[in-house]
Amino acid sequence: MDKSQKEEALCDAAKNGDTDRVKQLLEEGVNPSAACGILQMTPLHKAAGNGHHETVSALLAAGADVNAQDDTKSSPLHLAAWKGHHETVSALLTAGAGANVNRKDIWQETPLHPAAENGHHETVSALLAADADVNAQGRLQKTPLHLAAEKGHHETVSALLTAGADVNAQQGRLQKTPLHLAAWYGHHETVSALLAAGADVNVQDSERRTPLHLAAVKDHHDTVSALLTAGADVNVQDKWQRTPLYPATENGHHETVSALLTAGADVNVQDRRGRSLLDLAADRGDHETVSAFLAAGADVDVQSEWQSIPLYLAAIRGHHETISALLAAGADVTVQDRQQRTALHLAAQKGHHETVSALLAAGADVNVQDKWQRPPLYLAAENGHHETVSALLAAGAGVNIHGRLQITPLHLAVYEGHHETVSVLLAAGADVNVQDSQGYTPLHYATDRHHSKCVEVLLQHKADKDKKTTPLHLAAEKGHPETVSALLTAGAAGADCADCIREACEGLCRAY
Repeated sequence: MDKSQKEEALCDAAKNGDTDRVKQLLEEGVNPSAACGILQMTPLHKAAGNGHHETVSALLAAGADVNAQDDTKSSPLHLAAWKGHHETVSALLTAGAGANVNRKDIWQETPLHPAAENGHHETVSALLAADADVNAQGRLQKTPLHLAAEKGHHETVSALLTAGADVNAQQGRLQKTPLHLAAWYGHHETVSALLAAGADVNVQDSERRTPLHLAAVKDHHDTVSALLTAGADVNVQDKWQRTPLYPATENGHHETVSALLTAGADVNVQDRRGRSLLDLAADRGDHETVSAFLAAGADVDVQSEWQSIPLYLAAIRGHHETISALLAAGADVTVQDRQQRTALHLAAQKGHHETVSALLAAGADVNVQDKWQRPPLYLAAENGHHETVSALLAAGAGVNIHGRLQITPLHLAVYEGHHETVSVLLAAGADVNVQDSQGYTPLHYATDRHHSKCVEVLLQHKADKDKKTTPLHLAAEKGHPETVSALLTAGAAGADCADCIREACEGLCRAY
C-alpha cells in the first residue's frame, strides 16, 4: 500500500476500534494525525467519536494531535462529548485537550454544548471540572443551559446551575431564557429546577411572551400550575396584547383555561385586533369554554374592531350549542356590524337552519336589512338554502321584499339556478312576474343564465313568456337550445315572432 492508502487504513481501523491494526500501522510509520475522508477527520476523531478508549490511548501514545480540527472545526473532544464517552473525554482532557476546552466549531459550539444538549451529565461534569465556560453562547446564541433545559435533562441542568450557569441568560434576538424553552416543551422537573435557582418567571422574549404564554400554548397544565405558583403574571400581554389565556382558548385546552381562570385571568381583555376571548371560543364552537367565560363574567356582547360580537362568530359557523349558551346569557340578537348585518344574516347565508330557528325564537328581526338592503331571506335564497328559506318564511319573512335594483329573493334564487328554492318561494306566494329596475323578470334571469329547470318551474307557475324583451329573445341570443325548446313548447311568442325564431335558430347554430 502507498502512503495515502495506509492513512486511509489507519482511519478505518480507528473508526472500528481495531487497536491491534492501529498499532501495526503506527509501527509502520503511518502519521497518527493524518486527515482522511470528506471532512478531513484524523484517526483520533474517528476513535473518539465512537468511544474506542483503547484505540484513543494508542493514538495518543503515538503522538496524535489531541486538538486537531476537521473541516467543521470540531476536535476529537467535540465528538467524544457529543456521544457522551466520558472515559474518552477524560483521556483527551488529560492529554492536553483541556487547554482548548472552550474552542468552538463552525456552529460556534464548545464541547460542553453537545454534551449538555444530549444530557451526558458525567461528560458535562468532566468538562466543567476542566474549566469549560458554562455560559458560552453557541448556535442561535444558546448557552449549554438553554440546550439542556430545552431537552428536559434536569440532572444536567442542575449540574450547570451548580457550576454558575446564568439561569436568566437570553438567547440573542429571540431573547428566550432556559425557562422559556423548558416551559414550551413541558419539562416539569426542569422548570422546577430553574425556578428554584431563581429564574425570572415573568421574563419576556422578543415577542413579549412569558414562559406562561408558551406553556399555555402547549397545554402543559402541570407546568402552568408550577409557573402560577411561582408568581407568574396571569394577565401579562405579549406584543399582540394577548394574555396566556388566549393561546389556551384558541387551542381548546380546557384544563389550562380552568387553571388560568382560577388564578384570576381577565376574561374581558381584548387583543390588538380587538378580539376577545369569548370571540375565540365562540368561533371554535367550544361551548364548554364559552360557558366558563360567561360564568366568570365575560361580556356576552363585547364588540371587536369590526363591531362583530361572539354571537356572529358562532352563527356563521353554525355552532348551535354555543349559540344556545350565548342566547341564554342574554346575547343581543339585534346587534349589527359595520355592514349592518345581524347574526341572523350570517346564519342564513351559510344555511345553518337550526341556528336560524334559535335566533328567530330569541326575537331576531326576520326582515332586518343590511347596508345593501338585503334581509336574511336574500342571503338564504341566493345560496340555495331551501330549508333556511322555509324557516324564514314561516317566521314572516317578506317573500316579495325588494332590495337594491328592485331585486327580490326569487330573482336571486333563479339567477343562481337553485330550482328547489325557487319552488319554495313560489309556493309561499312569490310574484312570478316581478320585475327588477330594468324590467327583467325571474324568467328573464333563468333564460339568460341557462337554468332550464328554473325555467320549467317558473313556466309551471304561469310566468309571462311574452314580455317586450322576451325570454325567448334572450335564450336565442345566448344560444341555449334547451331553454329555447322549453319556451317554444310552452307557446312563447311576441310581436316579432319570426325574428325571434330566426334568432333562436342562429343561436342554436352558434351553440353547436
